[in-house]
Amino acid sequence: MDRIEVEREVIRTLRQCALNGSDREISLNESIGQLGIGLDSLSLLEFILGLEKTFDIKFSDGFWTERGQLVLQDVVDAIMVSATPTLIKRQDLKPLPAKKAQGYAAKMAATIREKGLLKGLAALTYRLLARLVRYIYEREKFVILSRGLSESPCPEYSSLLDLTFRVIKRVDDFATLNGFWETSQGREKIKIFNYRFQKGYICLTASHHDKIIGVDWLSASGDHEPLTDLTIKMQPGTCYGLDLDEHCLYQGKGVGLALLAYSLAETQKRGFHTQVTIVSTRNVKMLSAATALFGYKKNGHIVTTRIFRKPRSRWQVGEQSGYGPVLLL
Repeated sequence: MDRIEVEREVIRTLRQCALNGSDREISLNESIGQLGIGLDSLSLLEFILGLEKTFDIKFSDGFWTERGQLVLQDVVDAIMVSATPTLIKRQDLKPLPAKKAQGYAAKMAATIREKGLLKGLAALTYRLLARLVRYIYEREKFVILSRGLSESPCPEYSSLLDLTFRVIKRVDDFATLNGFWETSQGREKIKIFNYRFQKGYICLTASHHDKIIGVDWLSASGDHEPLTDLTIKMQPGTCYGLDLDEHCLYQGKGVGLALLAYSLAETQKRGFHTQVTIVSTRNVKMLSAATALFGYKKNGHIVTTRIFRKPRSRWQVGEQSGYGPVLLL
C-alpha cells in the first residue's frame, strides 16, 4: 500500500471504530486527544485495535507511552515504517461492545453458557491454574509518567455524564462513599482513606447526581506502593497522582479521564510544576490515554517480581537505576 491508501484507511478506521461513522472533516495534523479529534480512552483503544486488525500489524507499547500528544500523521508514519502494511479485507469494522461489570460467579456461569459444560469447566480450570501460578511467581512492569504543567495548558475533558468535581476535606464525607466499592473492599479502602487524610493527601472526587462515582488522590510527599513495595518520594514542586478509581457501574463513560483532567488542573492550581504517576503496562487503555490525550511522557519504569506475593522491584529513572526500597521522583 502507498501512503495515500494508508492515510485513507486510517481515517476510515477512525470513523468506524471510534467516531460512530461520523462524516466530519478530519485532518491528519489534528491531535487525537480532547483538544483535537476528542477521543476518550475507550474510543482510543477501539481505534488502536481497529488499526491493528485493518493493517495486520502490532503497535509497540512504546509507541503510545514514549511520546507526548499524538496526531494522526504520527499513526500513519508508524504504519508506513512497519513491515509492508497488509490491508485485511472485511465487511465491517464495529466498535468494541462495552463490558458489563460481573462478579466471579456470574463470569463462571457465562463461560459455561458460552462454551458448554465440558469446555467451560476446562476454561475455568485453566484460569484457576493460571491464578495459582501467578501466586507463586509473577512479574509486572510499570511505566513512570510525568506531565509538566507549564509546558502546555491542562487539557479539558468532557465525560458522557454530567459530573461535578470537588475536594473532600473532612472525614465525615466518607459517608457519601457508601456503596462505591464492593463490600469486601470497602473496609480496607476506608482504612486507606483515614491514613491518607492523616498524612495530608488530597482526595478528589467526581459525582453524578450527588453520588460519588470517581475518586483520585494527590500527594506532595509520595506514598508507599504495596504492589511494588517501593516508597515513592517526591522532589520539591512535584505532585504524585495515585489510585484513580471509578465506580464499576460507570466504567466506559469517561469518568476516570474527566477526573484525571481535574486532578491536573488542581495540581497546577496548588503551585506544583509537575505531576507524576505510575501505570502498569497491563493497563493499556490508561497508558495510551495518558500519553496520547493528556501529554504525559515516559520518565522511567519499574519491574516488580513477586514470589508467593512478596514483591521485589528494580527501577530506572533517566540514567539512574536501583533496587529501592525508596524511589525519588
